[in-house]
Amino acid sequence: MKNRFTVTLLILVVVGGVAASAYYFYRSSVMFPADSVEFYEVEGFLPVKSLGGGTIHSQEQLETHVETSVPAGWTESDTQAYGGLPVIDFETHFLAYVYASASGCNVSFKPSLTKIDASTLLFKVEMAARGLCEVSRAKTIKIAVPVAYAGYKFIFETEVVASDDPSQRGSKVTY
Repeated sequence: MKNRFTVTLLILVVVGGVAASAYYFYRSSVMFPADSVEFYEVEGFLPVKSLGGGTIHSQEQLETHVETSVPAGWTESDTQAYGGLPVIDFETHFLAYVYASASGCNVSFKPSLTKIDASTLLFKVEMAARGLCEVSRAKTIKIAVPVAYAGYKFIFETEVVASDDPSQRGSKVTY
């Protein structure tokens, strides 16, 4: 009788330990992915001359970027009409941006920032396009990244993860 009780108790401890471990690893990997990097989205006008992405590390660099990227005839009032320049504290963060577009009546953009290895970050924008409108919806996604990652190489990626147009679904561009 004592031997049976010991075996049953041992089985319960092992099964309970496996279940607790599985729960802990599942919860931590889903709710708190170890490779995700904290950031916040930044609003404001940031023109881009071409497809792709980039980083801006100072207010002077931001102003130079805007001066060299706006269309001819653009004025300060045009910039203000689009919400003004992005506001960011360059002592604590730097700006990363990527141009993303998809066709649809309504397109949502979801940015993420993931640490790939000790020196590389992936800035990815997933897009969901709803409706079969011919119009392309484009947006420059801007995020503030902690300065601790200033020396990292960036990979920029956009992907249409959902679309009512099957030819668009799954299309991915990496810069």
